[in-house]
Amino acid sequence: DDPPPRKFIAGESEREVARLREALCATRRQIVELQEQVEKSLGAKDAAIFEAHVMVVEDGVMIDEVEKLIRSESCNAEHAFYTVVHRYIRSLGEMEDPYLRERAVDIHDVGRRVIHNLLGREPSALGGLDAPKVVVAHNLTPSDTVQVNREFLLGFATEAGGRTSHTAIMARSLRIPAVV
Repeated sequence: DDPPPRKFIAGESEREVARLREALCATRRQIVELQEQVEKSLGAKDAAIFEAHVMVVEDGVMIDEVEKLIRSESCNAEHAFYTVVHRYIRSLGEMEDPYLRERAVDIHDVGRRVIHNLLGREPSALGGLDAPKVVVAHNLTPSDTVQVNREFLLGFATEAGGRTSHTAIMARSLRIPAVV
């Protein structure tokens, strides 16, 4: 959900930009940590999926857009970030190329993590499964798939996604039955 805009007085925009940068740094650390875990358990090929996530969090053009929006609209970092990221997600989601459409999920995954860091929340993950279940969802992110408690995940089905999605690739590597 779109974090509601919170206006502030002039001069506070740099504080919001600093919050954004801190959240981006925290997100990058989390992604690299996740990437290292995947490399240890599945190998470098599967861990490379998270390189795309690192690239998103380091995308200078996108970050500049967010910072400009914070300054020009005097709005909070989470609202500005959400606004810009979802513009990218919509654009990619409208592409003809299925590979490019799937990259919208990667941006969503990173965006959700940045927003959670800005709001001081733990990212919700499927790691909390405590009984055998089949998960049915509109879509799952690569992070969701990797962090799921595999002891209780019998499989999953998603409405969105395809064979080239990073989520499907991770599911195959983890031997999780999946229908996308």
